[in-house]
Amino acid sequence: MPRILVIDDSEPFCRELKLLLESRQYDTTCACTVKEGMELLKSKSWDLLLLDVFLDGGERGDKLLPDIFDMQPDLPVIMVSGGSTIDIAVKATQTGARDFIEKPVIPERLLLTIRNTLQLHELTRLSKYLLNDDSGVRMIGDSMAMMKLRREIENVAKTDSKVLILGPSGSGKDLVARSVHYRSERKANPFITINCAAIPENLLESEIFGFEKGAFSGADHANPGRLSLAENGTVFLDEIGDLSAESQAKILNFLNDGSYQHLGGSETIISDSRVICSSNKDLARMVENGTFREDLYYRVNVVTIKVPALNEHREDIPLLAEHFRTTMCEKYNKKITAFSRDALDLLMKNDWQGNVRELRSVIERLVVFAKGPVIDYAAVVSALNADRAVRSVFYNGSLQQSLADFERVVIIRHMQENDWNIRAAARAMEISEQELKDKCESYGIHKP
Repeated sequence: MPRILVIDDSEPFCRELKLLLESRQYDTTCACTVKEGMELLKSKSWDLLLLDVFLDGGERGDKLLPDIFDMQPDLPVIMVSGGSTIDIAVKATQTGARDFIEKPVIPERLLLTIRNTLQLHELTRLSKYLLNDDSGVRMIGDSMAMMKLRREIENVAKTDSKVLILGPSGSGKDLVARSVHYRSERKANPFITINCAAIPENLLESEIFGFEKGAFSGADHANPGRLSLAENGTVFLDEIGDLSAESQAKILNFLNDGSYQHLGGSETIISDSRVICSSNKDLARMVENGTFREDLYYRVNVVTIKVPALNEHREDIPLLAEHFRTTMCEKYNKKITAFSRDALDLLMKNDWQGNVRELRSVIERLVVFAKGPVIDYAAVVSALNADRAVRSVFYNGSLQQSLADFERVVIIRHMQENDWNIRAAARAMEISEQELKDKCESYGIHKP
């Protein structure tokens, strides 16, 4: 049962609020003085604080926020304000409060705000939860799809079977592989990644299996190969569907009995490493059309884990966005406290073709260019349109669409930089006001 603390100097308001919240199964405690409220904050942990703007003795709730966050840094706070103090409450959200409600309180509005705030807070707390271990691997998500994925990882990690991880690019297949390794009995030993799509065909065999000195021109020293580095640990063959027919045969020979030889060598080496493979391709379809060996497919496909596309678990986007915001703020030494609600809504509605990798890239861009403590709707519009323009240029192949996307990004950026003043933005872009108005209408660009 969520624990809610109310600090408000109106005893009748506190009584009514306590009755309302407890009828909805919230464990509610009220404090009618600042002293009592601060003592309760010191002595107990709370899931939510409802804080009045004007309190007894001339105290201001918004001025207490720094002391409150010193005691309980992650405590979500909702400001309660009369009509004349709305501006104060709004400004308080820029310094850490999650939301505000206006007096006289409408019960349905209050309950909805509390529910949304508690849910977002729980998501933020879950961002610290993962298949987490000493490796620092973090797999974030609270959706049914992610819970199912965690259970599959837990079950597979207890065995030593080969694993095939399938999923679209950017969905986190590498994290799944690491999570399996670091929750297995091999976790104290190396985890070695071999990116089958990145290693040139003529170097693949020597890179994986190693080579002896003099094995080929330029081999002036021996190289034990990536497999030897994974001894007693896990070797991760990333994007195995990109292997050529010749390389598939060599990998199959190794998987049959775990033996291999260095290029140019004669000694047979027996590997004691677990093999995990991944692919963003439909390997079963590739077997049907003859581009992937059937015997290799059945050899690697002992246990299959399917990683969902981000569009299949959109409810995890707020949690992922919060996690990436925190990570990027630390990376770039920025102080950005939150996303606005409409910004998060827009992130959740976006079509994430690049999956979690694309989301991470967008959040990084938002943090880098953020000019205030809150990432708002306009910033997300700009970042998403920039991402679409880049994707269009490289992948769409349509010059007309690429130019249109780029123009849209430029217009939004100029409008933002000129506080959505049409005249100023048009002057900066060296076009007429009417032309800019027409373009904004055409692209659906409106002041948020």
